[in-house]
Amino acid sequence: MTTKRKPIRTVLLALLGVAVPILGVGLFAGSGLPNPLTTLDGSGILSTYSTSGPIDVTNPFFQNLGTNGRTCNSCHVSSEAWTVSPHGIRERFDATRGTDPIFRPV
Repeated sequence: MTTKRKPIRTVLLALLGVAVPILGVGLFAGSGLPNPLTTLDGSGILSTYSTSGPIDVTNPFFQNLGTNGRTCNSCHVSSEAWTVSPHGIRERFDATRGTDPIFRPV
């Protein structure tokens, strides 16, 4: 049996894919998300551009939906083109050991 090592680029992209949804909003909370917002994933570069300036992280999309810390952004993350993917959810589960708000009960 042979073991393949993942190239460092793959590992870094995976870490970025986890870090951006978990940390991204907190890092830019004072000024909004950069415009354009550019992230990397396995398919290449994703970019979001807003014609009205930086992405406002104080709008309802980023606000708590209840008491469990979940927001729309908990599932629909920028690093996954504002959508949800099983791969992304698995990475978040592994990185947070299941403590990310997406896994919290209602």
